[in-house]
Amino acid sequence: MVGVFLLALAGAAPGWLPGVDGADGAWIELEGGCGRALEAGAPVSFRVGVADDAFVYVFDARDAADLRRLVPAAGSGSVRLAAGEVRRFPADGGVRYVADAREERGVLYLLAARVPLALAPRTTASELRAVLEHLDRDAWRAAACGYRVRQSAQAFLEVRSEPAGLAVWLDGVRLGLTPLSAEVAPGRRRLRLEGPGFTQEQQLSLARGERTRLELRLPAPVAGERVRFDVASRPEGAWVYLDDRYACTAPCRLEPAPGRHALRLEMPGFQVWGRYLTVAPGPQAAGTTALLERAAATLSVTVNVEAELFLDGMPLGRIARGATRTFAVTEGWHELVALAPGREAARERLLILPDDREEIELELDPL
Repeated sequence: MVGVFLLALAGAAPGWLPGVDGADGAWIELEGGCGRALEAGAPVSFRVGVADDAFVYVFDARDAADLRRLVPAAGSGSVRLAAGEVRRFPADGGVRYVADAREERGVLYLLAARVPLALAPRTTASELRAVLEHLDRDAWRAAACGYRVRQSAQAFLEVRSEPAGLAVWLDGVRLGLTPLSAEVAPGRRRLRLEGPGFTQEQQLSLARGERTRLELRLPAPVAGERVRFDVASRPEGAWVYLDDRYACTAPCRLEPAPGRHALRLEMPGFQVWGRYLTVAPGPQAAGTTALLERAAATLSVTVNVEAELFLDGMPLGRIARGATRTFAVTEGWHELVALAPGREAARERLLILPDDREEIELELDPL
């Protein structure tokens, strides 16, 4: 399970969020009350209540095309509340939520339904409406909770490219792959973008508390030159993540851009599975089948700086500073590694026993 960032959304309750009409039956409230001001990077918690028995879903509604599910967390089962029950999220020892809002306002969206819903970790408003159209209107309720955000002392950098997957370097430090959003120190900085057969450098002037957006469109590939990568899992139904973003549910087909990508599969009750893909330009077809092992315990990881995690050599994706990510793991010995530019690698060898809930804090010291 991944530490979730609450991203800003202009306005209190956009019209494209279904069912937010003030009807009784469900409510959501930030600790300290809706409308409060949050500090970017500060831990966030909220409470959810229902009048009738219901399965609850909470989303970070970035925009109509990108709703990120906070509850239930990716890799966990349904969350059901009894009539009149009030529950706080995150639960002790569970996934953490961190305010990463960089605009002036944001919103949390709650959906409470009498029956469990088949909702992907990332969905859209139109897909959500399509699911709800099959339910009677009195079978679900919705609510929203807005919040405000204080400006950060850092500068914000967003880099997007078509195709995605370009490596982003700032003053010689690798930040990650596009699309990328990062908090960086303000001032004059040198940006470098790299991809197969492509390099571009430029100077940036980054102002404190302001967002700099860069978009780059590379020449379109020759018609028909598409990379097809088929992903399957045993058992079927694993969630497929490409570069830390939900892509599809196995079996499915990916069309990754040329470059290096991190592929990860997660499924409740099974150990997380990951590997790197190196995609060359030009038409090609390839694939992989992930043989998932039944998990016996969970492993929660926290780091002191943004880093890339590896379990027994498998890439698990990036983790933000101070965030916590939780993974299902098999029993036995495992090696956990965290890597970050300009830092010494942090390594931990762990013996996992059945039903363990291991919690690890990794410290990456400067070189």
